[in-house]
Amino acid sequence: MEEREINLRDMIFRIFMRWRVILIWMLVFAVLLDVFGVIQEKMQEPQERYSEEELDELKETLTDQEILEAEHAVYLYMNYEKRYDELKNYLDHSIKMRLNANGVPTLLLRYRVDTHYSVVYPDIARRDVTGDVINSLGLEIQKDSVYQKLAENWREPVDGAYLKEMVSYSTSGELFTIQICALTEEDCKVIEQVLDKTLSAVKSSVESVFGEFDLHLINRNYYEEKNTGIFNEQNAQINNLNGLLNSMRSVKSNLDSEQIDYYEALLIESHAKAAENDPNYRAVSQNTKKKNHSFIRPKWILIGLVAGGFLACLWFCVVYILGEKLHVSDEIERYYGIPLVGTVGERNAKTVIDRVILSIFKGNERYFSYIESLNLITAKVKAMTGKTNIQHLFISDNVMNEASRKLIDELMKLLEGEVQTVEAGSAAIYDSDSVVHMAGCDAVIMLLGVDITRYEEIQKEAELCQRNGVRLLGGIVMN
Repeated sequence: MEEREINLRDMIFRIFMRWRVILIWMLVFAVLLDVFGVIQEKMQEPQERYSEEELDELKETLTDQEILEAEHAVYLYMNYEKRYDELKNYLDHSIKMRLNANGVPTLLLRYRVDTHYSVVYPDIARRDVTGDVINSLGLEIQKDSVYQKLAENWREPVDGAYLKEMVSYSTSGELFTIQICALTEEDCKVIEQVLDKTLSAVKSSVESVFGEFDLHLINRNYYEEKNTGIFNEQNAQINNLNGLLNSMRSVKSNLDSEQIDYYEALLIESHAKAAENDPNYRAVSQNTKKKNHSFIRPKWILIGLVAGGFLACLWFCVVYILGEKLHVSDEIERYYGIPLVGTVGERNAKTVIDRVILSIFKGNERYFSYIESLNLITAKVKAMTGKTNIQHLFISDNVMNEASRKLIDELMKLLEGEVQTVEAGSAAIYDSDSVVHMAGCDAVIMLLGVDITRYEEIQKEAELCQRNGVRLLGGIVMN
């Protein structure tokens, strides 16, 4: 095969103009890979439930000790899974676990409790109840009812327990300090208001037990800084979660293949029974993951669209590069030295997309209609035959279809009176009559077709003209 230059611009243009075929390839591959994805998921889905007979059949190949080991592994897995699920739920919903430990919004409220205690010697019978008062106040602000009520008016759905863990208190002598940690300063203020109301509401009940006292807010301080305690707790909980997950994965590591078959069947049954007892149960194991009943798999569809488009473009590139047919009209002059008399063809722009592609790749080229091209070719032929005194012209049809025959008929009519004799026929390399006509004429014009005429045919036709001593006037290319 002769080496030829690849016209990248023309190749890309041809690929783009086949966008309809590319789109079909994309849709076909999208459907095929979607079906593949569905089948793959179906094949990976485990059996939903095992009957008693099936479980007994799996146990037949095992000893009593092996059965006990497999059942114990299932017990451990379910235990780990329960703890994992509880911890995962806590990490997902706890506000404290969502805090940025490197800059925790914190509000410190420091109160002074004055019980008016004084010692008058030698009478010291009265006991100092300041510590009891502070502890009572601390217990009151730690009651679940306070935070359940706070949760009802919180800016997002939340369990009161997760609000409660953001509040802590400490004591030092007659000082009562409350620490509030939250996601924002505004959240700290909301909790502060609730606690302030709570302290005011419970003051009288505490006084009924320990006597009158005064509660003074002596310091209020808001700041944002790294909280090492929260940071360490968050990391510890994540490590616990990963540890439970690793434990779940390793419970069957010491089982053999037959034990694992029994273990997995038993685990499926355990998950199914757990789901029956608790409608909200979601196993961590993929054995009971929620099934997707839809036949649409977006991931596989996207992969199919990309793969289809890529393979279609790759196929057209390969066909273009390895193709043995005429690609562009100027190749006849570049490869074989045959003058280009003219090109004929309509621009097939049926849609907006076609017009956009043509404007990008052919926008700078002058476009001639079919009639304009025919008249231009006729004028060139007249000029060429007139200068060289050619009286007998033969048009060799290397396209050989209805459009080429129509073009030749119209060209012969236009050349009447300009050239003494004009004949036409099929390509001489395929028709013996055309060889005879060619040998008796003064010059030959070849009619060629893009993506129709082979390079080999052009070369053989040119060599045939040379052997018969007939001048090859040029070529007309149909696009």
